Amino acid sequence: YKSLKHIYAQVFSRDGCSVLVSASSLDCEISSVIDSFVIKNRKNAAEIVGEFLAKRSLQKGISKVAFDVSGFRYHGRVKKLAESARKNGLSF
Repeated sequence: YKSLKHIYAQVFSRDGCSVLVSASSLDCEISSVIDSFVIKNRKNAAEIVGEFLAKRSLQKGISKVAFDVSGFRYHGRVKKLAESARKNGLSF
């Protein structure tokens, strides 16, 4: 999901009942990294969220996921998040 200021990503179980991994630009660990950038923009935040999502997923042994854009177009922040997650080891 994305709002005007923030972006959120989650990895669900196969049955969709439980969240296995999540990352968002509001997460304390992620927001401190985002705040360290001189130029803060939403695309950089999406890249960092994708990176953290991939790292957290790989730590739990999840390497393959299905990417659902939830009605958003695949461009801009959504695309940056996906590319960053792929670059950091997730495959979808």
